[in-house]
Amino acid sequence: MYKRLTVTLLLTISMLLSACGPWIMPGKMREEMRRNRRAMSGMLRTPSGVPGIAFSIANAEELGLTEEQVKELKPIYYELKKKLIVLEVDQKLLEVELSEMFDSDVHDLDALEKKFRAINDIRVKADILALKTHPELKRILTSKQLFKLKNMLEGRMDFMRDKISDEKEEQLRKQGL
Repeated sequence: MYKRLTVTLLLTISMLLSACGPWIMPGKMREEMRRNRRAMSGMLRTPSGVPGIAFSIANAEELGLTEEQVKELKPIYYELKKKLIVLEVDQKLLEVELSEMFDSDVHDLDALEKKFRAINDIRVKADILALKTHPELKRILTSKQLFKLKNMLEGRMDFMRDKISDEKEEQLRKQGL
C-alpha cells in the first residue's frame, strides 16, 4: 500500500511540475526563457501573449495612425500597463511561494493546487484586461488600420507593400527576397 501511495504521489507531483511552466525549470533554461520574454516585453504582452494597444502604438507609422489617434491610445495603454504590472508582481510573488513549497520537504498537494490556480487566475485576469481595451482600439482606429493591424498580427506581410517603393521591390526581387 505504501508503494502505491508513493507512486500516486510521484505521478501527481510530476503532472503538476510539467504544468507549472518556467519558474521551476533548471536555471539555464529558465534564464533563456526570461531573456526571450524580455525581448518581447516592449510589446506589452499579457502572459498568454495577447498584443493590442501597445503593438498598435509601436507600429503607428506602419498602421498610418495620426498623432491624434496615438494621443488617444496612450492613456489607455498606460492604464493597462499599470494594471498588468500589479498583476505581474502578484504572479511573481506566487511563483516564489510555489518554489518555496517545492523546496520544502513536505509537499501539500492541496496547497500546491491552490497556488497553481491562483497563478492561472492572474493570467486570466491579465488577458481579460487586455481584451477589454480592444473595443477602444476598434473605436479609435479606422477600418483600414484595423485590417492592417489584423494582417500584422497574423504574421502576414501585406502591409509592407504600401511601404516599399517599386524600386526597392525590384531590388528585393533581384536579391531573391
